Amino acid sequence: MRRLINQFAALGLLCSLLPIPATAHDPNTLPDLVAVAMPGVVGISVTRPKKSEKPKPKKPAKKPAGNDAFQKFFDNFGARNSGNGVSLGTGIVVDIGGLIVTTHSVVKDAVRIEVVLANGEKLTATLAGKDAKTDLALLKISPKTPLTALTFGNSDLLRLGQTVVAIGNPYGLQGSVSSGIISGLNRNLSIGRYDSYIQTDTAINRGNAGGPLLNLAGEVIGINATILSPSGGFSGIAYAIPANTAKNIASQLGQFGETRRGWLGVRIQAVTKEIAETIGLDKPNGALVAEVVAGSPSDDGGIKAGDLILTFDGKPIPTMPALPAIVANTEIGRTVDVEVIRKGNPVTLKITLGRLPENNSVPPATKLVARPAIDYGALIGVTVAPLTPQNYKKYKIAKKVRGVVVASVERKSGAAQRGVRIGDVIAEIGQEATNTVDQFNTAMAAQSAEGRSSILLLVSTQKGDVRFVAVRMKKPPAPSPATSNPSATTPAAGTDDESLDRLKKGLEKLD
Repeated sequence: MRRLINQFAALGLLCSLLPIPATAHDPNTLPDLVAVAMPGVVGISVTRPKKSEKPKPKKPAKKPAGNDAFQKFFDNFGARNSGNGVSLGTGIVVDIGGLIVTTHSVVKDAVRIEVVLANGEKLTATLAGKDAKTDLALLKISPKTPLTALTFGNSDLLRLGQTVVAIGNPYGLQGSVSSGIISGLNRNLSIGRYDSYIQTDTAINRGNAGGPLLNLAGEVIGINATILSPSGGFSGIAYAIPANTAKNIASQLGQFGETRRGWLGVRIQAVTKEIAETIGLDKPNGALVAEVVAGSPSDDGGIKAGDLILTFDGKPIPTMPALPAIVANTEIGRTVDVEVIRKGNPVTLKITLGRLPENNSVPPATKLVARPAIDYGALIGVTVAPLTPQNYKKYKIAKKVRGVVVASVERKSGAAQRGVRIGDVIAEIGQEATNTVDQFNTAMAAQSAEGRSSILLLVSTQKGDVRFVAVRMKKPPAPSPATSNPSATTPAAGTDDESLDRLKKGLEKLD
C-alpha cells in the first residue's frame, strides 16, 4: 500500500513540474479579456411615458431580516422598473466619438435616454436610428474624451461549444460578467422577419439587453437580446443577435439613419421531409420558392415558382429562414449567383438585388365559400370546383389567381393532414398548371399512374399566401372517386410550418 501511495505521489510531483499549455479555454485569460472590454460597455437608463392608469394599492411587504442598505437597493430597483416608467439596459461603444449599439427593445418609446459610462459618468443620448425588424438601435452621445470602442468579430465562424463571455447591466448591477458556451446557432424564434439567433447558456437577465456576447479574443460576436424563461428569470437559454447582422445594420443606421436592405422578390417556404421526397432530395434542404413577385429582381433574373434555392452569393441555404437574412444583408444593386434546383436539374442564375420596399404588404385574406364539384381529388381527400368568371366576382378572388378552388376536405385525409383548407386554390400539381378541373383530374391521374405515394401541390391560401404542400395519396387509388359532401367536412387544422407559439410564450425581453 505504501509503495502504491509513493507511486501516486511521484506521479503528482512529475505532473506539477510539466508545463501546462495555454488553451483558448484557460480561465486565467478571462480577467484580462474583461479588463480590456469593460470600458466599451455602457449602462442605459430609459425613461418612458408614465402610464395613465393609477397603480393598484399594494399591501406592505414584510421586511426580511438582513442588511438594510441591501434591501433598500432592491426597493429602489423595483420602483424604477414598475412605478415611474424607467427601465435599464446595456449598450456597446462601437465608435470612439460616441456611437453606441443596443437593442431596439431597450430604447423603444423612450422620451429620455441616459448613458452611464464605465467610469460612472452620465451623458444624455439621442437616437441616431432604429430597426425594429432586427431589434437594433444606434445611439449618439458627446463624450469629453474619446471612448474605448469594441470591435465586431465574424459570427459566421462560431462553433457549438465555443466559450463566450457576457458583460451587462442585469437588474441595475452595471459591469456584471458571466460566461458560458455557444449552445445553438441560426435559431429561428418566429419573433422577427430575419430571425437567426445565437443561443447560449451564459447567464443573462433583465438589463443585459443590448450588451455584448464576446469571444475569447474580446470581439463582439453577438448582442444579447432575449431569453427563454417561463418565470422571467434566466433558465439556461438565452439568445443574441449575430454580430454580422448588427455590424451591417449599425453601419446603415449611422450612414443613412435608416436600413436599406437587399430585395430578391420571392415568397419562400420551408422544405419538409415530404416535399423533399417529391422533388428527389435525400433530406430537407434549401428554400422553396412558392411565388415570384412580378417586376422584382427574381422575376427579371429568371427565378420561377417551384425553384429550390440552395446557395445565394456562394453561401449555402441550409434552411428557409437563412435566406431572408442573407439577402437583407447583401448590398443593393449587387449582382449575385443564385443556385437552384429546377425540376430536378441544377440551374445557376444571376440576380441583381433591388431595395426591399418598406411597405411590402401581404395580400389580404379572401373568404371563399365551399361549393360541391366532381373531381379526382378523392385520391388526396378533396373535391374542387372551377374558377369561373362568376366565381371570381362572387368569391372576390384576385384576377391573377389561377387554379381550382377546394370545395371540401375529407377528415384525416392526406390533404387535411397537410393543412389544405376549404377555400384554398390549387394552382399546380407536380409543378404543372391546373387551371381547370379537367387539368386537375388529368394531372392527378398521371401522378397516380407513376405510382407516387405523395404529390406536390401549389396552394394559394385564404390568407393570400402561396405555398407548396406535399400531400400523401391514397393507395390504391379509387377507380371512380366519389363527390364529398362539403357540409360533412371541416377545415384541417395546422400548416406545413410548425408553430413556435409555446416557445414564444416563454420568450422574455431583457430590458
